[in-house]
Amino acid sequence: MPEYYPRSARVADLIKEEVASIISNELKDPGIQGVVTLVNVELTRDLHYATLWVSVLGSDDEKESTMHSLRRARGFIRTVLGRRIKIRKMPDLRFRLDRSLDAQEEIERLLADV
Repeated sequence: MPEYYPRSARVADLIKEEVASIISNELKDPGIQGVVTLVNVELTRDLHYATLWVSVLGSDDEKESTMHSLRRARGFIRTVLGRRIKIRKMPDLRFRLDRSLDAQEEIERLLADV
């Protein structure tokens, strides 16, 4: 482990682990379709906002439905997270779709055509 590991990075790692567990084990929303993976969590230095980058394997409709459901369940996820992680103020959660896998697939497809 590096000598300097800021608190925001430690809390972001903990949030990533716990939210992934909540999504896979406790969130029972039929709108969540396809395979959902929590790719990264970016936390502001003041710990007020957490951006959660989510990858969804599936069609565009499944991705849209899943992101809508995650944003709708944000309060529930934040409440459960607050019970598991003891910090003074739980950050506001923002879900964003990670499109890096889509870009990677497109590049691979273009290279295969060449």
